[in-house]
Amino acid sequence: MSPSSPRSRFPLTPLVCCGTALALFAGGCASSGAPPSKTVSGAGTGAMVGGSAAAIAGAVAPNSSMNSGAAIVGGVAAGAIIGGAIGAIQQARSNREQDALAQERAYNADISKRRTEEAKQKMALEEELAVRKGFLITDLEMTEAEKRTAEAEAKLKQYREEYQAAYNKTKKLDELKEKELAAQVEAAKMEEQIKRLRGNELLTAPVNTAPLIPGTPANATPPAGPAATAAK
Repeated sequence: MSPSSPRSRFPLTPLVCCGTALALFAGGCASSGAPPSKTVSGAGTGAMVGGSAAAIAGAVAPNSSMNSGAAIVGGVAAGAIIGGAIGAIQQARSNREQDALAQERAYNADISKRRTEEAKQKMALEEELAVRKGFLITDLEMTEAEKRTAEAEAKLKQYREEYQAAYNKTKKLDELKEKELAAQVEAAKMEEQIKRLRGNELLTAPVNTAPLIPGTPANATPPAGPAATAAK
């Protein structure tokens, strides 16, 4: 390269190759119509990372003996291989998890179905045994059973009534004791009041009906009027 010729800042070949790889990857994913697997996604991601790294390397070192286009292709290939391996590992792990989950669901469904069938068979067997036993029961046995049941219910009713009556007695006695105590307290108060009234223990004070003249003591004798003077 002569000193007079202008030097390009960034080579076009790396950028074109990287863009082509991205377009091819996006077009392949879009044309399939289904979401890409982790293997394909990993390969595409690795290809993009490898191509980008190679493009940057080609842009930084344009005077390298290695052609920049070959570097892009090599980076894309290496990135695709590494990314594809990582994606394959992740896809295999996801497939194992999905298989284990599906097996667990199938096992639980099978267990639930078996238990339902066992319950149905048990109910059918119990019903059949009850029918067989019913054929062996006589009318006399049924009559005696009804009689014993009626006697037992009558006895239970009697015991319940006696139990309730005893409880009501205890409750009634407690109420009477409370009323008796309250009446005794009130009677003692009334008795004390009656004794005080019968003994004339009320406080009495002399009543002075004469008008009080200003300037005279309250206990002074009022002056004699004309009638008192005439009587003398």
